[in-house]
Amino acid sequence: METSYGLMGDIDIFCLTVKYPGKLTIYATVEKKFGSSSGNPSIKIDILNPDVVKAGEWKDPVTGKKASPVYNSDKTIKRIIAIRKPGKIYLKVDRYEVDAYYTFKVFYEDMGKPESKPLPSAIQEIEPNDRINQAMSLPLRQPVTGHTGNMGKYGLEGNSDYYAVEIPYPGKVTVFLTIEGIYGQEEKGEPSIKISIVNEKEMVSGSWKDPYTGEDVSSIFYKGNKGKSIFVKSSGKLFLRLDRYEANAKYTLIVIFYEFNEYQ
Repeated sequence: METSYGLMGDIDIFCLTVKYPGKLTIYATVEKKFGSSSGNPSIKIDILNPDVVKAGEWKDPVTGKKASPVYNSDKTIKRIIAIRKPGKIYLKVDRYEVDAYYTFKVFYEDMGKPESKPLPSAIQEIEPNDRINQAMSLPLRQPVTGHTGNMGKYGLEGNSDYYAVEIPYPGKVTVFLTIEGIYGQEEKGEPSIKISIVNEKEMVSGSWKDPYTGEDVSSIFYKGNKGKSIFVKSSGKLFLRLDRYEANAKYTLIVIFYEFNEYQ
C-alpha cells in the first residue's frame, strides 16, 4: 500500500510497475480546497496508458458497477480497475473543478497471487465429507486436493464435498478452485463444480463476484476459471459445499481471506 499527498495546481503523474495482470484499487480523499477560487475541490484520477496495460473500466468495488474516477468528497472513495497486461501503469491526478489538497492510496492485487508469501504444501481431502456434519476443517490459505464423488460399495457415490473454514472478522473471501480433470471412469461431460455456502444467510452478503473486476459471476467452476469472491459479514465457521455439476472432478481448493479494512 502506498500513500501520496498532493496539492493540485497542475497534473501529478505517478508510475506503478506491475509484474502480473491483476486488480488496481484506488483509495482517494479530497482534503480541502486550495486557493480562493469558487467551486468544489475535486480531482480526477485516471490511467495515462490504458491501451498498453489493457485496463478495463473504473468500477465501484462493492457493487461492481461502472463508476466515475472523480473524487470530490472529504470521505474516502474507492475505485477498482482490471489490469490485463503487466508493465508500467501511469496514474494521472488532475484538477477537476478547483485546486485541492488530496490523499490517495494504491493497492494492487496480482491475479493468481493472492499473497506474496508462499502457500503451504497441499493436503489431501479427508473422506467422508459428503455431509455438513462431516465437513473437513480447512485452514485459510491451505491448499487441499480432492474430488467430488467417492468410490463406495456400489460404485461412484457422494457427489458433494463439505469444508469448514474459520473466518476471524468480517471481510472478503476469495475461493480459488482449480479443476484438474475428470474423476470416475464412467463419467461423461465436462468436469465442473458448483460452489455454495451452506450458512449464507448468517455469514455472507451479496453474491459471488470476479475478484479482479467486481462483476457478478456464476457459482460454477470449469477448467481455467481463476477465482470467485464474496463478502462475509460475520466471524465464525463458513461452510463451503462443492457439488458435482456436469461430471465429477478432481480439484485443488484454496480459500483466501482479506479483512474489510483492506477493501472498504
